[in-house]
Amino acid sequence: MTALVLALALAADYRLDDIELLNDSLEDRFDAICSALKGGARTVPDSLAAPGAHPVPKQLVWVTSCSLRALKLDDRGVTSRAVHLLWELEGRDANGGRAIERGEADGRVKKLPGGWRLEEYVPAWSHTVQRDQPRYLEVGALTGLVLPPRQGPPSATHLMASGLAVRDFDGDGRLDFAAIDGTLAHLFRNVAGGERGYHFERSVLAAAPKGSTATAVVAGDFDNDGDADLVVLFFQKAAPLVLKNEGGQLTPAGSLDRGGRLHSALASDLDGDGNLDLAIVSYPFGSGVPSNMLEAKNGEPVRLYKGDGRLGFKAWPVPGAPKRWGLAAQSADLLGLGRPQLYVANDFGSNDLFVFDADGGIRNVAKAMGLDDPGNGMSADVADLDSDGRLDLYVANMFSKAGTRVVGNYTGDAKRKAVLEKFSRGNTVYVAQPDGGFTERAVQLGVNRGLWAFGSVMYDADDDGRLEVAVANGYYSDPRRKDL
Repeated sequence: MTALVLALALAADYRLDDIELLNDSLEDRFDAICSALKGGARTVPDSLAAPGAHPVPKQLVWVTSCSLRALKLDDRGVTSRAVHLLWELEGRDANGGRAIERGEADGRVKKLPGGWRLEEYVPAWSHTVQRDQPRYLEVGALTGLVLPPRQGPPSATHLMASGLAVRDFDGDGRLDFAAIDGTLAHLFRNVAGGERGYHFERSVLAAAPKGSTATAVVAGDFDNDGDADLVVLFFQKAAPLVLKNEGGQLTPAGSLDRGGRLHSALASDLDGDGNLDLAIVSYPFGSGVPSNMLEAKNGEPVRLYKGDGRLGFKAWPVPGAPKRWGLAAQSADLLGLGRPQLYVANDFGSNDLFVFDADGGIRNVAKAMGLDDPGNGMSADVADLDSDGRLDLYVANMFSKAGTRVVGNYTGDAKRKAVLEKFSRGNTVYVAQPDGGFTERAVQLGVNRGLWAFGSVMYDADDDGRLEVAVANGYYSDPRRKDL
C-alpha cells in the first residue's frame, strides 16, 4: 500500500471502501476488454461493452499491451455509474513500427445480470507516439555492466539502496561507474575491447559493515587535485567512507563524523569557497511510521558538511532544519543569486529550498517561493526547460490512478481534499518567470503522470535542442500486478 493510499485510508469516509470494491469488479471487466483487443479483435463481446463503447486502436494492427482503468468513479447509483477512464494501447502498426496510443474518456457503466458493462464511451483526448525502433539499446549484460546476483531475498533497506556515480575515475577518457547494491560498493572500470569496442571490469570498492547497508555514492574532486574522489554512504551504524583517487585507484582515506539512516548525498560548493561541500539526506526507514502521512515531522534534518579541499569535512549545522523523510537533493542557482541553493525532495510532505547567504546564514525559502511542493517527493532535477535563460525545477512525486479515483469521492474538508489531490496528481514542474517567481505547469505540459516515480532527469534525448523528461518508476510488488 502506497503512502498515498495510507493517507487516504486515514482520511476517507465509509463509502470509499464500497467504491474500491466496485472498482475491483470493474477492473476484471476492463481486463477482459483488453484481452479481446490483444487477441486481435476490434470489437469486444456485447456482455463487456456496447458497440464502440471502448478504446478502439486507430493505427495499431497488433496490440501487445493494454491498460484500461477508472480515474474517477461516481459514488451514486446502484445499477449505473458515471466513470472517467484512462487507457493505453501499445503494439505494432501496419508497417511493423512500434506505437503507443493513449488517452482519456468519459463513460458510464451499467450493471447487468452477467456483470458490469461499459455502456457509454466518449473520448476526451487521445495521443499517439510512434517509433520504429527503441531509442536506446540495452547492452549492460553484453558489456559486463551488471551487478552480481543477490544472495537471498532483499531486505527493506536494500530496496531503497540504489546509489550511482558516473565519472572518468582513471582519466582515460572513458566514463566509469560506481554503483551500490546494498551490500557492496562496486567500481565498473570502462576498458577498451569487447564486442562493442569497450567493456566493464568490476571490482569491489567497499563492503557495508555488519548491521549496515550501503545506500549511496557521491563523486567529486574533494581534494582539488583534478580527479574524482568518492564518498560511500551507509544506512544504520557506519559513518560515510571517504575514498581518495590516487592515479585512478580509489582507496580509503577516512570517514565522516557519524553514521545514521543515510539515504543519498550531493556534492556542491555551497559556501562559495572553492571547495566541494556535502549535503546528506536521511530516510528513517524502519524507525516507525511517519507522524503524518501528509506532512511528517518525525524524520531527520538534512546534514551539511563543509569541505576543506583536502578530503576533510566538518559538520555544518543548519538552524531550524525540518525533520524530514528525505530522499534526494539537487543544487543549482534556481533563484539567480550568483551561488547555488540546495533543494531537497522529501517523502510524506513538503520539500525544502535552502539559501546560503554571504554572511554564513542559511534560510529555508521553499514555502515563500512556492516551491515546497507537498507530496511524496522522490527526486528533483534542474534545467532550462523553456530556453529562456532561467532554471526550471522538475520534481518526481507519485501519480496514482487509485488515489485520483478515491480522492474524487472524498467528502471531507475542502482544504484537506486539495492536499490529497496534490498527492495523487504526480510529478510537478516549476517554470521560472521573469519576475523571479515560478509557475507550476506539469499537468498543462503533460509531464505529471510518471506513475510511482523515483529518478527524474531533463535532457535532450534526440539532439534537437529541446529538453525531454525521463522518469524512472516502479517498485517491488505483490504477484497481483494490479495492486500497483
